[in-house]
Amino acid sequence: PGALLLFLVGIGIALGTQPDAREFTFGLAPIQFAQLNSSDFTKGFVQAALPQIPVTTMNSVVALVKLNNDLFLERPTSLVKVTCTIGLLDLTLPWCGGIPSCHGAGGLAAQYGFGARSNVSMLFLGLFKLLGAVVFGNSLLMLVEAYPVSVLAAMLAYSGVQLAACARDINESNPFMVLVFTSASAIAFNNTALGVGVGIVTTVLLNLVVWVQTKGWTGLPAFGRDLVPFARPVEARRLSTLLGVHD
Repeated sequence: PGALLLFLVGIGIALGTQPDAREFTFGLAPIQFAQLNSSDFTKGFVQAALPQIPVTTMNSVVALVKLNNDLFLERPTSLVKVTCTIGLLDLTLPWCGGIPSCHGAGGLAAQYGFGARSNVSMLFLGLFKLLGAVVFGNSLLMLVEAYPVSVLAAMLAYSGVQLAACARDINESNPFMVLVFTSASAIAFNNTALGVGVGIVTTVLLNLVVWVQTKGWTGLPAFGRDLVPFARPVEARRLSTLLGVHD
């Protein structure tokens, strides 16, 4: 597979150009359990958990489930399963000195694009990491730091393209506008939470315009008339439920 070859090329470059990357020591690194107190929980919740909620919810839960169910029709998953696995993972890792982790739609798109078609690829990856940690311990950090950024950037760029390509099946103007406004806002302001908020507002506005159309009211304000051509027809009852508007 191309990804594996590229990964090995990166390791070869690191070993050949950085002498420190070749200083391996054998043996498992000492395992230390974290001593957490109330201030750690407060700081972690305010500075790490709260800002991460929009990203984790959309990228690691909603987008992941949608992408998985599109790519693997015969092996669908659910929001509940993915949410529970992420929660169990992040409740366990900090006590062992680990960092918060999640699945990530980008990782799934990249693995699929690089050729993975079953959970065997993940088992292979996990086994490789475990063997490396057990045999080389902390000395692997030197190799990680020496790994060429150019190779890593190429792999990450390919992953981003694979994930973005999943939106190519959007052939209706309403969800496409939500996609554009959400992405543009998040990138322009470098704020994922703001992008999510803009996407939600855009969705509500478009659906509100369509709901008004279905009621036969033509006295739309100027911005409403401008949005009408982009809004796709949907049932009035569905929109009324979504917006909390009833006859």
